[in-house]
Amino acid sequence: MGPGGATPPALSPIHQFFTPPDKVRGLTLACPAGMVCWGMSTTEEFMAALQQAESSQDPAPLVALHAEEVTLQNLTQKTWQGTDGAQAFWSAYLSDFETIRSEFTNHSEHGGLGVMEWTATGRLKGGRPIEYRGVSLIEIKDGKVAAFRTYYDSAAFVTPAQS
Repeated sequence: MGPGGATPPALSPIHQFFTPPDKVRGLTLACPAGMVCWGMSTTEEFMAALQQAESSQDPAPLVALHAEEVTLQNLTQKTWQGTDGAQAFWSAYLSDFETIRSEFTNHSEHGGLGVMEWTATGRLKGGRPIEYRGVSLIEIKDGKVAAFRTYYDSAAFVTPAQS
């Protein structure tokens, strides 16, 4: 049965091999009306989970996309490891902001590497507005994030000196 109890149309032989999922790894797919979502790449799942974490302040769905032995790096010299490290990394990220929203301007996935260009807009703790751009890379193994690296305009976080 389809939405509203309607019987879905018969599928052509080629389409029978592809069953459009209602959910991908627990994330509800948001398909425009009249379109069928056939699935998402790991990079697209990651982008959706990050936006969900930003709006809910709960990193759990995002952390669930990470492999057990994941490594995460930002502009600091520190490397976070494992799913506990991923939880700490994403919790720390979210705690820097009152509100934050990443909008992805470009993304690609090929050969186990996902690349995302983005602009993040929001408010830091204390209320100061912030907008900054960056690029994040994910290495993908068996459909999970095996490594995360992000590079961004860190000057956006610096408070200008008062004259």
